[in-house]
Amino acid sequence: MLAGALALVGLNVTVVNPSVGLTITLVAVYLNGKGKREDVFGDAPLIKRVFGETIVRKHINHR
Repeated sequence: MLAGALALVGLNVTVVNPSVGLTITLVAVYLNGKGKREDVFGDAPLIKRVFGETIVRKHINHR
C-alpha cells in the first residue's frame, strides 16, 4: 500500500521535476519488492513451458 502511494506521488512530482519524480518512483518499486513465488512449473525447461508440455502444479490454500 505504501509503495503504491509513493509511486503515485512520484508520478505527480515527475511532471514538475523528472529526475526527482523518477527517483521517488524507483524507490517505490524497490520497496514493493517481490515476495516468495509459488513454484508452478518445477524444473521444466522454457521450451516445454511455451508449448504447454508440462504439468502445472496448483497449491490450494485453506484459510
